[in-house]
Amino acid sequence: MNNMKTHTKRQLRMMRDKEFLDVYRKVADAMMQSSEPFVRREAIRRILAAGRPLFYLSYNRAYTVVLHHAAHGDVPLKAQEQRGMWLELCAAVTAMRALHPDFTLPQALARTLATAHASRFYLSEAYASKLLYRIVRDRRNARRYAGRYLNDCR
Repeated sequence: MNNMKTHTKRQLRMMRDKEFLDVYRKVADAMMQSSEPFVRREAIRRILAAGRPLFYLSYNRAYTVVLHHAAHGDVPLKAQEQRGMWLELCAAVTAMRALHPDFTLPQALARTLATAHASRFYLSEAYASKLLYRIVRDRRNARRYAGRYLNDCR
């Protein structure tokens, strides 16, 4: 397990944001193709319901929570969205171990994090709205900065 590539929290967040934006674009395109008006709030609701992202969680944190779940049968979180996500991850790890009985818990967790998809984005509607705004703003600012940088280099 020592040679396993781990991602920082920032890298995991960037990967999640990219996947969130990709799903947003698909939902927005589908809404615009149909005759219904495009309403951002409705698009966000559809993303949260229909998205099937990977579990963008650090291995170390996931290992801690999965071990706690194995020992106590519950996860040590009260926030509803996070609690649901962790319980789903624990169930996926258990299913992975049933599918591969020779896997140790760390192996099953690593495989689950690399391959399993969550049933949805575990974000509140309010946070998803802020997240979408931040992603779009940051990308717009990055394009502006890149344009200025390219012009300065000429």
